[in-house]
Amino acid sequence: KGRAPVRVRGATPPVQVVHVDDAAAALELSTAVDLDGAYNVAADGWLSYEEAHALLTGGRFPALPAALATRVLTMSWATGLGDAPPTLIPYLTYPFVVANDRLKHAGWKPQHSNDEALLLATGAPDFPLVPVLAGAGAVTVGAALGTWWLTRRRGRR
Repeated sequence: KGRAPVRVRGATPPVQVVHVDDAAAALELSTAVDLDGAYNVAADGWLSYEEAHALLTGGRFPALPAALATRVLTMSWATGLGDAPPTLIPYLTYPFVVANDRLKHAGWKPQHSNDEALLLATGAPDFPLVPVLAGAGAVTVGAALGTWWLTRRRGRR
């Protein structure tokens, strides 16, 4: 959907995406033409962090220190609430962008720019992870306090 699972404080990563129609066209070309080797499928160029941020609407997660972002992803991955493993942190901090010139030379041409693809992808509602984690934290604290209270109460008997 164009959003990272967490934001790492201090990171200003470039953003490069591909529209699903362009990806399908690349797949179609690969079945029609004998392409040898690996090909990058992406829109031309990339957006700066600031350009991508200006296009994204809705609430944004606060940027977290890398160590805390790793712990958040570790917890969400382990509980099944998140779909991004903690090993994703280096990519969220220093992502790469790819050149699509080899695929274009083979006859493919992206029909959508990065900003068009990003805007179309973010039209779907987000699943907000922060409120879920806050709720899970509240339940955990409540369970811990309840256990402590019951243990203390049993000790008085």
